[in-house]
Amino acid sequence: MLLGEIGVGKTSLVRRLALSEFATEYRATIGVDIYSYECAATPTTPAMTMLLWDTEGDLGDSILEHVYCRGATAALVIADVTRPPTIETAQSLAGRFEEKFPGRPALVILNKIDPMTDAADIDNRLTRLAREHVAATSAKTGERVAQAIGLLAGVIDRRGL
Repeated sequence: MLLGEIGVGKTSLVRRLALSEFATEYRATIGVDIYSYECAATPTTPAMTMLLWDTEGDLGDSILEHVYCRGATAALVIADVTRPPTIETAQSLAGRFEEKFPGRPALVILNKIDPMTDAADIDNRLTRLAREHVAATSAKTGERVAQAIGLLAGVIDRRGL
């Protein structure tokens, strides 16, 4: 599941992963769009096919009550690193996902790092989240996107999900 507020880059992130493309025009997701991504094997994680459900961002807390989430193995909770309130929302949403679905991981992704030039600032924001599973990406440039999904794939594999 991809979760997060409107405009944080959920669709851009999943399209970068699944289609290796980035669209500059904004198009809000209505309902859910489903993509497939072949996550490459690493020395510690086998290759796996991931079905990524891109959900609309205006459902708020009610998204966790939707049938979409009930069958989700994990969640990618996206925030826009340039909009701090979305980071707080993502942190809260990830925690609620993990509470509602014990044992299923939620990875918080700080997206849109491309306008940021200070790597130390990005690392500081990641450290302040104080979460076990957190990553920073740029759907626009593709920076760190595959690594983020690989991090989640590793957690899914280790937990036997």
